[in-house]
Amino acid sequence: RNSDRVVAVVTSDDIGQLPDANVAEALQRVPGVFLERDQGEGRFVGIRGIDPNLNVTTINGLLVPAPESGARSVALDVIPSDLIETLEVSKTSTPDMDSSGIGGSVDVRSLSAFDREGLTLTAETSYNDLVSDYSPKLAASWSSLFGPEGDENVGVALAFSWFDRDFGSDNIETDGGWPNDLETADGTEFKGAEEIEQRSYTINRERFGIAANFDLRTDSGRYYLRNLYSDFSDQEYRTRNEWKFDDGDAISGSDSAAQWDGSTVEKSMKDRLEEQRITTVLVGGENYYGAWTIDYSYGYSMSEEEEPGRLDTEFELEDISLGYTDIGQKPALVLDNAMLDASNFTIKEWEALDGAAEDTSNTFKLNFTNDLFESAYSGDIKFGVMSRMREKTYSGETSFYEGPDGLTSEQFAVADPRYGINEFGPGLDASAIKAYFNANRASLDFVDDDSLIASTVDDYSIDEDVTAAFIMSSYERENLRIVYGIRWEDTAFDASGFRIAIDDVAGTGDPEVLPVSFSNDYDHFLPSINVRWERGQTVFRAAATQSLG
Repeated sequence: RNSDRVVAVVTSDDIGQLPDANVAEALQRVPGVFLERDQGEGRFVGIRGIDPNLNVTTINGLLVPAPESGARSVALDVIPSDLIETLEVSKTSTPDMDSSGIGGSVDVRSLSAFDREGLTLTAETSYNDLVSDYSPKLAASWSSLFGPEGDENVGVALAFSWFDRDFGSDNIETDGGWPNDLETADGTEFKGAEEIEQRSYTINRERFGIAANFDLRTDSGRYYLRNLYSDFSDQEYRTRNEWKFDDGDAISGSDSAAQWDGSTVEKSMKDRLEEQRITTVLVGGENYYGAWTIDYSYGYSMSEEEEPGRLDTEFELEDISLGYTDIGQKPALVLDNAMLDASNFTIKEWEALDGAAEDTSNTFKLNFTNDLFESAYSGDIKFGVMSRMREKTYSGETSFYEGPDGLTSEQFAVADPRYGINEFGPGLDASAIKAYFNANRASLDFVDDDSLIASTVDDYSIDEDVTAAFIMSSYERENLRIVYGIRWEDTAFDASGFRIAIDDVAGTGDPEVLPVSFSNDYDHFLPSINVRWERGQTVFRAAATQSLG
């Protein structure tokens, strides 16, 4: 209510009353906030309809880099909700805030002993009927104040959380858009699906997090150390049937039903472990000198992601009859009996991946505030500087293999997988596939060009250094408060990576790896004003702010 900005706050009491497993889900009930979900679980947070890549996430005011290699947005399902004291969503900004939140910013505040004291223990479990398994969860927090009686000025707060979740999902979806303009062999036009995918997932997600915060408060200032570490792993097994209708010829088609001859079904297994970690360390303080307050901080944050030993295996069955008799919410697929025999699916491709991304940031801040309330101007003035040095890298090694001739999915087949939508056919055993691949990798046919391209074009190194300065002021008169000012930011950006050139005329036609780099240096002035007018139990707010993504 008293904030100078348009904000919404979720407290630990709110979080504890609801079964929200992570920070993203704890924010899903905030007005103007939406979630991008993965397997039904909240992951990315968007504000006011803006893409999550264009929002900013901070922990205790410190920018959090993104663990994922291809995004600036932070996957907030990495952070357990039990480590949090408050979550604050800012829909407008003031000049002393990081300006990179186009939609807004999310600040995750961990527990301080000066917020509350005591011990809290939580133990719970949930049951997933789809995979018939339990998912335990444990959490604890403890905080206390120390010092001479009546002057307890040292605070210690500790918290940890662990959640091991087993669950699954079954779905059906189209690939390449819906509906598509299609045509039968005799030229009749209709709208339908070029391809439909059946997917069966079995997933384990484990979160572990710890927070350790220390505070010291004296008459002349306060000092703090904030530490938060979160570790998230996502083991996913996905069995998929890709019904490639358009590989064949449509012999009949309407808006609700169609039949093809000569089509293809690809049956695949994705065996992927994704591990993400976020570490933040923030040390700082503030001191008081008459009407002046000086605050300062240094923060280190690191996010990393690894995909060790991912294996995607694909089998195919060609030249069969496929179709559907209903394409509504739950499509009624018409399969070929050949799909029920695992020996009919022959090996198409193996894809092995080892990848790692790392994003680190070092941030320095120094601010000065002068209280002008005793002068003719009823307000204060604040100015400061910030420097942030950020580096992000990704390196991946992808290998494609083919063969051996005659290998079918029968060697790895299991009974029909758990799939409650419609008939699926035989499933695949992920552990048997990986064991075979590891034992026979050296004898498989290595696909040189595809492996070189896939292993090269996604690798990069990025440096982004931001220097900022701001000046702002607040003004109060009766029920009116205005905060206004301007922020200047300069960004120096350098990126390097690789591109692939293929010369079919003067060269051999083989892919050639060439280094490529980009750089840019730009600066912006970003003004803002926030107005709050209060009357009785009603608060009116208005703001005009400018930000940069």
